[in-house]
Order: sequence, then C-alpha cells, then structure tokens
Amino acid sequence: MKWRDDGTIYLLAPVRGEYQVFRVDGRTHVVKAITSRPATIRAFDVNEKTGTLAYVASDFMHPD
Repeated sequence: MKWRDDGTIYLLAPVRGEYQVFRVDGRTHVVKAITSRPATIRAFDVNEKTGTLAYVASDFMHPD
C-alpha cells in the first residue's frame, strides 16, 4: 500500500485469482483499477512527482 501526500491510496487487491493495483481517491473515495493485465502484480511503486507506476508481475508463463 502506498499513500500519496494528497491522500490518494494505491493498493494491491485480488481479482479472479490475480492481484492488481487499485487507486482510492483521497477526496472522493472512488476506487479505480490501475492495472488489469492477466498477471499478478507482486510489488509496485508510484513516483510522487510524475504519477508514474512501476511494478513487478508474474503470470502462468513467467512465474516467480
């Protein structure tokens, strides 16, 4: 889970057996899926200045 200065939260949550990144808006509390690829996100980070998301993922063809 990552908290930004503006109150936005980024977190991992399970979706159909895979983990994806979601964003919760700090003001409106709206939840939005940020990733939706057929893979499990293992770790991620968000650049505060640019909002760029970097992540590590695995899938059934490329396991850990």
